[in-house]
Amino acid sequence: MDDELWTLCAAALAREPDARPPDAAAFADELAAWLEGVRSRARALHAGAQADTELGRAAALRAEAAALRAEATALAAPLPPWAPEAEHHAAWRIEDRAAAVDVASALAELAAERAAGAALAAVPGLPEAHATLADHHADAVRAAEARADTVAAARSLALLEVHAAALPAAHPARAGHLAFLRGDAAVTLVTEPPGAEVLLERYVLRDRLLVAEPAGSLGTTPLRAAPLPAGSWRLRLRLDGRPDVLYPVQVGRGEHWDGVPPGGGAPEPVWLPPEVPDGAVYVPAGPFRAGEPPSRPMRRLWCHALFVRVFPVTMAEHLAFLGALSPEEAERWAPRVPFGRHGDGGAFLYPRDPDGRFVLGLEPDGDILRGDFPAFNVDWHGAVAHAAWLRRATGRPWRLPAELEWEKAATGVDGRTYPWGEQPAAGRCNDRDATGARPRPSPVDAFPHDVSPYGVRGCAGTVRDWTADPWTPVWAGVDGDRVLPAPLDPPMPGEHAVGRGGAWPLAANRCDLRGRVDDRTDYRHPGVGYRLVCDVRPP
Repeated sequence: MDDELWTLCAAALAREPDARPPDAAAFADELAAWLEGVRSRARALHAGAQADTELGRAAALRAEAAALRAEATALAAPLPPWAPEAEHHAAWRIEDRAAAVDVASALAELAAERAAGAALAAVPGLPEAHATLADHHADAVRAAEARADTVAAARSLALLEVHAAALPAAHPARAGHLAFLRGDAAVTLVTEPPGAEVLLERYVLRDRLLVAEPAGSLGTTPLRAAPLPAGSWRLRLRLDGRPDVLYPVQVGRGEHWDGVPPGGGAPEPVWLPPEVPDGAVYVPAGPFRAGEPPSRPMRRLWCHALFVRVFPVTMAEHLAFLGALSPEEAERWAPRVPFGRHGDGGAFLYPRDPDGRFVLGLEPDGDILRGDFPAFNVDWHGAVAHAAWLRRATGRPWRLPAELEWEKAATGVDGRTYPWGEQPAAGRCNDRDATGARPRPSPVDAFPHDVSPYGVRGCAGTVRDWTADPWTPVWAGVDGDRVLPAPLDPPMPGEHAVGRGGAWPLAANRCDLRGRVDDRTDYRHPGVGYRLVCDVRPP
């Protein structure tokens, strides 16, 4: 029997007259109130069940829209950009269906919120309705934070706080939601060798610039589920006798950064190399966020360890390469003008000394060339040839990066759009407006804000980098969620390869780290250069 009804009946049967209702009318009023409460609760529970049903329908519709987009992407992937428009129609129709399903999902969520609101109007403290809405707003927070929508995330957080606080103290969902609101997260980190001190640096926004500010220490490795507030961090791993290793992590609310590679198992140790090649930085193995919405939705991938050259190849380095070749080979790989030309022909970019060797000086258009300028007007084949020569000269396996290797080295792990954050800012890299009225190349070390969390410079401005990957409209070089390393001698990628990064001829809002460019492999341009990476093989 309902507790309230039992209390009313017990009072009516009480031995002492003063303990009973004063008369039958009073008893009838109390009984009617109880009946109305029962009916209100029944209506509220029915509305709450409707809310649950609508939320389930919304989730199914979201999954359907995602599946449709994946189908459209698979249809569009084999099509080159120059394919006739009619060949794109099938994918476009599927994308339009996905957009319609998105609308239906949003309407289902709205219906769920209205039903849960009706339940609370009938019974203001109904735990079932508060739990439904708390779950819904927690999911909304995760979705908003994943797409970096701070306004939507703040709104959903405020609503979640209201409904989580309204849950009874003993409700099984209350503690989890309150922990989610606090932003509790954790990190597990194993190093080889162990015993590295883990210094914390938290990324905070100062004048629209992400700055890694010191924030204490987490102790020494191995760390097992060490508490860490949600956010974007850089861990500085310090061990005597070895260079510091920069290890960015990003943890969402309630997440555990566990270092477990795709496929599961134990956390993969972060190797602390005894040395790093001159002019390079170390990018340790681990997960990162990659993508370029909407064509490549953001996802978490795993990339192996790499040594990455801090700067793009400079003119001085490129001239050293040409100077080590025979005259015939040097002419084959020497950059030519006019800019933007495909194939052979055209004047050489570099002047020659009396012995016929390429040197710095004035380019054909009269501009001064400097050794600390990035090497440009080098086509894809010339970049591959330089990497092969450098392997022979140094004994290290230098090569062009795969485009996703480049993306991790440039962005870190948090999927940022620019090295400094999410908003373009003219002059933070060598963009079209950085050097005054006349855009032009600049020394590779001239823009200190154009630096990745690992210390890679010049990915947003300076020159766009060639990668080893052939052009594809979607994901290239992945095996499931693992990035595939590029081969030392990449096969000819057909006529088109992927270019990554911004360049000095581009406007600031086009100098982002997510964009990809389809370049012909014989393309030569002053805004196109290259940088080299080296595979790391821990013991």
